[in-house]
Amino acid sequence: MTPSLTLGRVPGPEGQSDQDQHQDNSYQVQPDIAPVRAQDLPPADTFGGIARRAMAPRSASPRSLEDSVEGRPRNNAARRAGAHGTGNHAETEDDDLDRLLVEHQREDIFHLQTSVGPLRSFVRSIGFYTRNLKRDIKPQVTMRLSLAALNRMRMRRLQVKLANRIMRMHYLEEVPEDWQILLEQYISATRDNDYIRTCVDRGLHDPFLIRGERMVDATILKDELRKIPPDKWEEYPFLQSEDGEKKFNFVPPLEKKPTAIGGTRTVMMRKQWTEDFLKRIVLSVVGGAFLVVPMWLMIKLNSQSASLITTTVFVFVSGIAAAYALDNAIAVISTTAAYAAVLVVFVGTNSSPTPS
Repeated sequence: MTPSLTLGRVPGPEGQSDQDQHQDNSYQVQPDIAPVRAQDLPPADTFGGIARRAMAPRSASPRSLEDSVEGRPRNNAARRAGAHGTGNHAETEDDDLDRLLVEHQREDIFHLQTSVGPLRSFVRSIGFYTRNLKRDIKPQVTMRLSLAALNRMRMRRLQVKLANRIMRMHYLEEVPEDWQILLEQYISATRDNDYIRTCVDRGLHDPFLIRGERMVDATILKDELRKIPPDKWEEYPFLQSEDGEKKFNFVPPLEKKPTAIGGTRTVMMRKQWTEDFLKRIVLSVVGGAFLVVPMWLMIKLNSQSASLITTTVFVFVSGIAAAYALDNAIAVISTTAAYAAVLVVFVGTNSSPTPS
């Protein structure tokens, strides 16, 4: 049932004539619905609670029905008061959403793993260690902060806000002024997420991971940990005591010297060229082996059934390898068919009767 709307003129101050009141084009909308009370709203610790809390009528919703009635503006005092109430409501909504996102994404953006060295792990597994040795075994800490998870957190935040704007459009017949900005931000975050996924193969040089295995990153993590109150992280195995002094027990860095974020252009280009060259060598060796090995087997076995079995096995193996290495289905079929044709021709040539 759609609530009926009653238009009423805002009464002017005492002593104002009817003509002056007529010239004051100030109107207000009086909806025939009961106001939503704060205690009737669901708790703000769920996504649904935040969306429903945002659905509560605001004192001055952007571009609502109040502003669209015959194009008549509201008076300035009411507009300022409504804007102030809207800002407070928006800040409360953002605070609730931020707390919920942090609670749900904290394991994704902050990763902590403890480990011990291989020798200590072996000694611990067989159980032959004394009390002093047991006391000496201190797990080393691997800490990683994910900037990619922060982008996913941004996407979730924008998604919740866009869902709220769509609900308000549908049920309250409003057109919020910020929906286009939110949509552009969401599209940009999605595009950024696609690029972030392409950097996952960089390994240690992934620019979207702050990890303790890198020298500079480890220094940054230690400095930032010192800014946190100790009672917040003392339960974690960050510290070890050496000569009465507490130090962070991070894993040793995997780098021999400090490097730039993502590596310098010269180093990365040289590394990329070396990796591509080695990959081409491996592919040439494997491709040659797929042709030479079955031919040698057919000649040595010198049997038609053995040749057919060898051809079948190598065609299947080459098809699986092509499916793993190639992304295009047509390319996989073409490569497998061409390889099978070469082996079939060799089988026919090898099994043909030789002239006496």
